Amino acid sequence: MRSPIDSSDSHLAGRERWSAGVRAGQTNGSSRELSSRDVRRHSGGLSVPSSSPRRTRTASPARNQSSTIRRSSGSALQRHQETPEYIVALTENRAREVGVAALNISTGEITLSSFSDTANYVYTNSTLHVFLPIEILFPKSQENSPLHRKLCDSFDDSRLKLLKKFVFDETKGFYIFNHSAQATQLTDLDSKYLSFASLNALCSYYESTNGVILSLANLKITFHRLEHVMVLEPATMRHLELFINSRTNAQNGSFFSVFECLTQGGRRTLRSNLMQPPTKLSRIEERLDAVDALVEDALLYESLRAVLPKFKFCDSVTAKFIHLPQERDIKSIKFYHFNVLAIKNILGNLPNLLALLRDRKPALFARAAKAAADHRLGLLKTKLNTIFNFSEDYERLDDKQRLHYLV
Repeated sequence: MRSPIDSSDSHLAGRERWSAGVRAGQTNGSSRELSSRDVRRHSGGLSVPSSSPRRTRTASPARNQSSTIRRSSGSALQRHQETPEYIVALTENRAREVGVAALNISTGEITLSSFSDTANYVYTNSTLHVFLPIEILFPKSQENSPLHRKLCDSFDDSRLKLLKKFVFDETKGFYIFNHSAQATQLTDLDSKYLSFASLNALCSYYESTNGVILSLANLKITFHRLEHVMVLEPATMRHLELFINSRTNAQNGSFFSVFECLTQGGRRTLRSNLMQPPTKLSRIEERLDAVDALVEDALLYESLRAVLPKFKFCDSVTAKFIHLPQERDIKSIKFYHFNVLAIKNILGNLPNLLALLRDRKPALFARAAKAAADHRLGLLKTKLNTIFNFSEDYERLDDKQRLHYLV
C-alpha cells in the first residue's frame, strides 16, 4: 500500500513537482496521459466497484475527539440556511495557500477555488459557508493543524472525513479537469495545483461512497475567484441579519427572505452573492442595467415570472446524467426515461424564454439569450423526438402524465 505523502513537504517543492508533471504531459501529448481506468478506479487507493453498485465505506466513522465536529456559535448560521447540498474537499500547504473543490450533488457542478489565506482563515471560512457542505474532506496528514481546528470549530453540522494524503493527487485532478465538458485554457496553473488535488480527492470519494462512475465528458467544472468579491465573516452576516432574524433566530424576517426566487439556480446565486458581494464595477453595472430593464418594462417582468418556473429544476435534471449507468435494468430505464422527458419539457419551453430575452440591451439578458439559442439544444430536441417518437397524444398531456408516457 502506498504511504501518504509527507505533510512536511514544502509548498515550493510541491509546485515544482506539479509544474514539471504538467509540462511533461503537455509536451508528450496523449502518450503521457493517464488512462481513464487508472484515474477513475484507482485514484488514491479508493476502489470503485465495477459490477456491484453497493455502497463502500471509505472512511471510518468519526468517533474520536480529534475527528468529531465540535459545536460553535457559527453553526447557527448554517442551521437556518438552505438544505446542504455540497461535498467539499480542501487542502493547504505550508504557505497557508488553500485549494477547495466543491461538488453540488443536486446539479452535478463542481466549483474550484484557490487562494492565499490569513492566519484566521477568513477566506476559507467564508467560502465554505457559501457552499454549506454536507461533508468536508480533509487530509489526515494535516489533522490537528490550525485549519483542521478551524473546521472543527465552525462546522459542527457537517461531517469531517479525514482521507489519506495521496488521495489529494494534483496530477490526476488536472486530468479530470482537462477532460471535463468545460475544460478551458488556464494560464496560471501553478497557483491552482491545490484545487486540482482537492478535485481528485472529491471525485474519488464521491464515486467510492456512491458506487458510481462519473462521466468526465458531462462534468461542468468552474473556478470561483475571490479577487473581485467582498469576503464577509459569519459574525458579520449574523449582525447584518442577512439570513437569520436576530429576534426570532429564524430565516423568516431576514434580508434573504425578502426576495422570491423562481429557480434553484437563482436562489443559490442570490445566496452566494449576499455572502460574497461583487466589487468589480463592470459586474455591478451589468446587474443594475438588468434591474432597470425589469423596472421599466412591467410586461417583461411579468412574462419572465410566468416562464422561469418552467426551468425550476433544470439543473437538477441534467445532473442525473453525470453518472455512467452501472446496470441496465427496468429501474434504471425508468429513471432515465423520467429525466429524458423532463429535458424534453425544458427544451420545449426554451423558445418562449428566447423570445423574451432576444434583442434586449442589458448584457446579462444578451448572454442568456445566446445560451438559449445554442444550436446544440435544437439538435438535442430533434434527436429526442426521433428516438422516442413523441406523438400528438403526448403533446396534449400535462406534465405529470408526460412522465409516465413511455413507462
